[in-house]
Amino acid sequence: MSSLRCKVRDVEGTWIVDVSGSVDLATVATLRDHVLEVISTHAGATIVIDLDEVVSLDDVGLGVLLGLAGRAREMGGDLRLVSSPGRVRDRLAVTGADRAVDVSSRESATSSDDEVDDRPIFHLALPDDWERATTKGEYRTSTRGRTLEDEGFIHCSFQHQLVDTANRYYGDVPEVVLLRIDARRLQSPVVAEAPAGAGDDGGGDSEEYPHVYGPITIDAVVSHRPWRREGDGSYTLAVR
Repeated sequence: MSSLRCKVRDVEGTWIVDVSGSVDLATVATLRDHVLEVISTHAGATIVIDLDEVVSLDDVGLGVLLGLAGRAREMGGDLRLVSSPGRVRDRLAVTGADRAVDVSSRESATSSDDEVDDRPIFHLALPDDWERATTKGEYRTSTRGRTLEDEGFIHCSFQHQLVDTANRYYGDVPEVVLLRIDARRLQSPVVAEAPAGAGDDGGGDSEEYPHVYGPITIDAVVSHRPWRREGDGSYTLAVR
């Protein structure tokens, strides 16, 4: 009979669910309940599911993991998987699950390093701009009303910057498309830097944002979804 054990722990603000045993039809409810509780209790947090002690993972388990990742993102957080090279990691790759959710080794999963390549980045696109990009195979809009050629790079955001960016620049737009980008798949360099003029005597936002110096290929966009303004006219953390 299949068995599964889950242990939840907090490591410097990152919630880790250690999983051991088999993730399958008979046990997956246990995993789902543990992770959903963390998502609900700590909305906006990064959750890591450590699969290194998992001996088998079936299609039902894969589907639940992807569903949990989507739920975490709806609540403004993120979900990552830990899986060292082996049978489970190979299964994540063969099924394409590693294109929908970040998979890393145990050593790097809770790293606080600020390298852009270690974090997903996001871009807010107007629906028409995104539709054109899907037919061409690459996205070349820098920001609202500005092209890559105009600006020299494409403006992006880290997750915690999304709400402010959306309300500041798209507050009068009823809907945008939220692009989640895996920087490791980009063929263009990504640089985290402050906006032009930041830190000058005139003040301004000195926080660093990811800038993509070249087009964003469609295969680097791991998810895209509509994000609509709420009833009060603002974009909120829970992306729908």
